Amino acid sequence: MKKNYLLVGVIAFVVVIGVVVFLFLSPDDSEDIIYSDVLVTDTVVTSLYDMVNPSDDVVSLYDLYQSETFTNEYILGCAIVMYYKDNPDTSGEISSNDVELYVQRIFGNISYENSSGFVANPLVSSFSYDANSDTYHCALAGGGSNTESMDRKIVSAKKSDTEYIITEKSIVISEDNLGKEEDEYSLSIYDDVSHTNLLDTISFSSNNRPTISIEDYIEEASIYEYHFEFNGENFIFKSFEKVNL
Repeated sequence: MKKNYLLVGVIAFVVVIGVVVFLFLSPDDSEDIIYSDVLVTDTVVTSLYDMVNPSDDVVSLYDLYQSETFTNEYILGCAIVMYYKDNPDTSGEISSNDVELYVQRIFGNISYENSSGFVANPLVSSFSYDANSDTYHCALAGGGSNTESMDRKIVSAKKSDTEYIITEKSIVISEDNLGKEEDEYSLSIYDDVSHTNLLDTISFSSNNRPTISIEDYIEEASIYEYHFEFNGENFIFKSFEKVNL
């Protein structure tokens, strides 16, 4: 009986030692990833950034920056705008199959639904899905935000064998006092779409509107990262997140 207890004890000891050795000596995948810096003007960087930015308008980008998730409207907007860029002679109708191909090209195997939506882009600003014909009808309906805009800048980029990470800084410019009779307006500069921090307020008259540049607020601007991963065919957009320093 004592021999049995001894044997069980030895086995248990060996198992514990094995687990400890495995935990301490097994490679950490995160440590194996080696990144190298990439110029922000690199063709791949600018192409990836352009691919996932169908608009510079706050209305179109609000949900992305607010929730850091890909809404159905955003997914479709990216796909449809990119289709128009690749097919400039498009008459205004796109088959849902073509839209699906572009969704997969940008986001990989992501879940989405065929639906109507809006995206403020010079090529196309609204799209409506027709279930009967299984097509998207697109139009230059116009209409972004007349009172808010964003100024953004890629500040750095890096890559590994399977990833690209693009870092951006951005500010939001909000125009106030519209509709008042007196010729006096103001611009409020915030660090994000939620107006978390007021960076500056500038008063002006209608014929003397100042030009606002992110360069003037680059230190206070919010920081975001775009993460792209290689799926065997191309780099797809995996996540978008705010960097909290």
